Amino acid sequence: MKLLPGKIPPPFYWLSVSVIVTLILEIVSKILWTLSLNNMPLFHIHTLVEFILITLFFRSITTFLSKKTALLLSFIFTIIWLTPFIFNKHEIYRYNTISRSVASSAFILYALRYLLGSLKGDTYAGSRSIRLIIYAILIYSATCLLIFSFGQYIQGLSKDLNRAIWSIHGFIIILYNILLSIALWELQRKKLSSI
Repeated sequence: MKLLPGKIPPPFYWLSVSVIVTLILEIVSKILWTLSLNNMPLFHIHTLVEFILITLFFRSITTFLSKKTALLLSFIFTIIWLTPFIFNKHEIYRYNTISRSVASSAFILYALRYLLGSLKGDTYAGSRSIRLIIYAILIYSATCLLIFSFGQYIQGLSKDLNRAIWSIHGFIIILYNILLSIALWELQRKKLSSI
């Protein structure tokens, strides 16, 4: 699948870029972790990039996010994302509880608004691929919202409970990526069968 705008439908373009960026950041993160280096700055960067790309994804499948609104939301989120680092440069090495929680809340609202819009017929064609993506985003975002909203409390829990919570988070990320992969694979399969 070529990742050039115009070669695949915009929703899947933005989603594909998001998946590739996530994969690259995960690989670099694992390398840093293996070298015993703090990889938290990568997760902060991922949150910002993910917010912008998922906002562009929803902009391309709905009518409620105009170009101006998507840009405004991305700008406001960037300010929210930057604020902790302005006041404390060491925040880049800690959990990004505020920006991650805000991003997750926004994704949940986008997904719910999409589902509401699909009842009214003002969203992108209700293909199975799009529905899989919406469900994946809802599951992933709800989990992130819970974990990162209570991040400070989770750190204080016993190591076993802390590990269990992060294992659940890891499982949800795997499920999220499986659903996204199935959706992108279905799109590619449909394109190949129409040739």
